[in-house]
Amino acid sequence: MFLIFSASLTLTLLMTISNVQLQQSPINDSSKMSHEQFTQKVGNTSVLELLALSTLPSLLICVRNYLLLFFHLNARNIHISLISDVLCILLPTISLLTFGNLYIFTSWTVLGLIYLSLGLLTYYQSFNIEQKSPIPLIVKLDSVFSRELRAVCMLLTCLMILCIDLPICPRRFAKTHTYGFSLMDTGTGWAIVISALSGARTLLQFRPVENLFRLAYRAVLPLFILGIIRICAVSLLDYPQPPTEYGLHWNFFFTIAFVRLLSVLLTATLTIAERLFNSPKRMRFTCVFSFSVVALALSAFCENMVKRHLLDDAWPSTDERLRSVLVANVEGLFSLPGYAAIYFFALFNFMVMKHLLTPRTKNRMSYSFSVCVLYHCTTTVAYGFYLELMGWETISRRFATPSYVVFILFLCNCTMFVMTIPHWLHPFYTATPSALTHILSSYAAVYFVLSNILTGVVNILVDTLRFLPHDSFVDQDTGVYPTEFWLCFIQLFILLIYVIVCLSGVFLFDHKQIQLDLAW
Repeated sequence: MFLIFSASLTLTLLMTISNVQLQQSPINDSSKMSHEQFTQKVGNTSVLELLALSTLPSLLICVRNYLLLFFHLNARNIHISLISDVLCILLPTISLLTFGNLYIFTSWTVLGLIYLSLGLLTYYQSFNIEQKSPIPLIVKLDSVFSRELRAVCMLLTCLMILCIDLPICPRRFAKTHTYGFSLMDTGTGWAIVISALSGARTLLQFRPVENLFRLAYRAVLPLFILGIIRICAVSLLDYPQPPTEYGLHWNFFFTIAFVRLLSVLLTATLTIAERLFNSPKRMRFTCVFSFSVVALALSAFCENMVKRHLLDDAWPSTDERLRSVLVANVEGLFSLPGYAAIYFFALFNFMVMKHLLTPRTKNRMSYSFSVCVLYHCTTTVAYGFYLELMGWETISRRFATPSYVVFILFLCNCTMFVMTIPHWLHPFYTATPSALTHILSSYAAVYFVLSNILTGVVNILVDTLRFLPHDSFVDQDTGVYPTEFWLCFIQLFILLIYVIVCLSGVFLFDHKQIQLDLAW
């Protein structure tokens, strides 16, 4: 309650800052309007394209690992690991998000063929001499979900934070205004899914948490502080941020903070329930699923409330936002149930899969894996059927509608299925350490904060709209602007320096631990 009261009080006090923010000079208003129009979504994207983009980094990681095995390189050397990560993972990903965006499916097919070829060579010629016996699938999948999935999510999300402000990035990847979906619309949902992955590990330990205030202090309070700092920085620096994204004072740090606060309340509920009942495991599954259904129902209720007023895209207007804190931050507040539903449904799915993939005996390993695959496929088909029935046009990241919740879960299931195929086909394969994967997975929060700070610095120092050629027009189908070679080169150089500085900042943050983990 103290955290909720503090957040509400902060929003109320910052209303005065918003009044100053709205009274700007004509030049600033014109610049902000141009930037807002430039970052709007133009063009069409597809679910298959989003799936290809979500799984391409995973394929690149597999190809990188096989290349190191094929050429007998010492991947445990941090310098070799970083160089291989930049050449095999980072540069191709940046290329496909920018000038190579029209060749995503072709690149995915070529990478798949390269992966299969290298996999056959390393398998039959036994280049991987470090591991002679098959690795238990549960161990490999746990590594995939805990490291690779988090790394891929952070890589794409943080790249797109700056990339979307550059003309070299296609406009079809930009966030939608109200309804629809794009690559950037999946970023917030993926962040919630990754948070649920960490929560599943905690709940599956089946240990009642005694000090809930300490848990809230560590998991929630830092996010509230980051959210308040971002509000002050955006207001004082006059940084362009459309209020239709999260609200006038809201940001995604507050969303994650409230979702984690609900997770703490779930932990408190489980702690009380386990003292009353004798089946803690069943109680945890029941409580998580119940929280998921309630959050989804609240999301549907909020969607109906919004539809009564959302007669056009201009609601709420600037004058209406200044009347109350609720209307000023309607996007952030009304999207909370939807993001909570994503968190708890993803949490439930991870817990079920972890439970199914942990057989009591080794003889039931294949049976457990088959049941897990059946559960995974059944839920994926159910998600797809729901979206076909309700309509893909009902997806709204802005208000986190039930269709958006199901869409994120559907995308998550499909991505995890594609990511686990290489590890299922090659039971003798051991992934060599990757500095990029380790940094992005182990220090995701630090990397995300550094990416946001550096993106703001770049946008303040550089007017990215100047990279647009004179009298250029965007392609309405692909969302691509025509760019000159030297302008394209400068933008790619900015992106590369941006990523290297962020990775270097994380490396300097705890370089001794990173070196120790890679050498292990």
